[in-house]
Amino acid sequence: MQWLPSVASTNDELIAAASAGAVVGSVVATDNQTAGHGRLGREWVSPPGGGLAVSVLVGESLTPAGALPSKGGLLPLLAGLAVVDALADAGLHSQLKWPNDVLVSGRKVAGVLCRAVDSRVVVGVGVNTALTPEQLPVPTAGSLSMFGVSIAPQDLLSLLLHALDARLTQWREAGSAVLLQDYRQSCATIGQTVRVHLPAREFTADAVGVDDDGALVVVSDGEAVTVSAGDVIHLREGE
Repeated sequence: MQWLPSVASTNDELIAAASAGAVVGSVVATDNQTAGHGRLGREWVSPPGGGLAVSVLVGESLTPAGALPSKGGLLPLLAGLAVVDALADAGLHSQLKWPNDVLVSGRKVAGVLCRAVDSRVVVGVGVNTALTPEQLPVPTAGSLSMFGVSIAPQDLLSLLLHALDARLTQWREAGSAVLLQDYRQSCATIGQTVRVHLPAREFTADAVGVDDDGALVVVSDGEAVTVSAGDVIHLREGE
């Protein structure tokens, strides 16, 4: 495990290390990420000590046989569940907005970004630990400290790595069905009215489930639509 006092992006750092021969299970982490990446090209940056950024190299030895790359799309969901588990161990209840935004009382406190590296995957996680309301990037974000949880980034890292290892072991030994059952129970998107943003169109729909590949199933104008990529926004009543 490599803890860095500062790094532009833990994902970029581990991708470079993987290309140079880093082994499966390698970890890069920091509490000062200056140019991190979020989903859909967004930025994930936090001031020193304000958050945890960690990337883990996952390969076939940690997943079910044949799961990579065919079932690699489940890894972001698995990582989101691991964050939920880690926060529960820290005393905070959270839920998932599909696919892997971690919400507390509707505010995003953590996110996941996975990047493929040959037959392996770099699983990146960012958690806002101690950001003040003034430091939050958007009004809908939150941090653990805002909800009464004070935890050092390195202590949270220990909880998160343990939770991720447990979820990978569950997936490897029990298969995808059990993983998806747990994910559906933690997914706050199911049952919501959502706004779906796709490259070619946008539409409002009712989120009704998550399929066996981890895609979101929504119903719009009586038609079921499978959303495997894109942005999904929970709509409040009246929106």
